[in-house]
Amino acid sequence: MSVEVTGINEVLASLNRLEDRVLLAAKRGMNQWSEATMTEAKERTPVDTGTLRASGYVTPPKDNGNSIEQELGFGGSAQDYALRIHEDLSAHHVTGQAKFLESAVN
Repeated sequence: MSVEVTGINEVLASLNRLEDRVLLAAKRGMNQWSEATMTEAKERTPVDTGTLRASGYVTPPKDNGNSIEQELGFGGSAQDYALRIHEDLSAHHVTGQAKFLESAVN
């Protein structure tokens, strides 16, 4: 008995195209989730001058070979106090709350 396989190059090319489409769809989905999460985090961010809320950002998804990474956070001109405001559970905020990013992610 013998088996002959033909068209293996076409099968591999098709799989590569499928992989590209899946990767693109995963990046799109990840970015949609990140943008929605940042919107929620900004709604929960304490506001004094508005600088902290305005400093929220989402980077584009990045393909690292075996994984896709995306960063969202607060910083920029608010970098010096963003972490302190986020972590201070004893602070009273007229608008917003502590753990504004963490709670939105969860």
